[in-house]
Amino acid sequence: FNLRDLSKVFQGIQSAATTVDDPGELMRLWTHEILRVFHDRLVEDADREWIVQVLKKKTELHFQENFYKLMSRFDDDGDQNITGEELR
Repeated sequence: FNLRDLSKVFQGIQSAATTVDDPGELMRLWTHEILRVFHDRLVEDADREWIVQVLKKKTELHFQENFYKLMSRFDDDGDQNITGEELR
């Protein structure tokens, strides 16, 4: 990965169809773009789960938001554990 990949994340956020005023919605958009740019290129399941774990840690560390609470609408099986497949 390189800086071009990081710029794709920000380009994706900027190309959102509407203005994003809700911080939670912005974090969900950021998560989506991270997964679109990085997760989709990973081939090993362990690597895919690793990137989801990094997203969880960074969301809670830098945004002071509970990742599960933020992404709970994507918890298809109700186990209170968000996986990469549920986020896709």
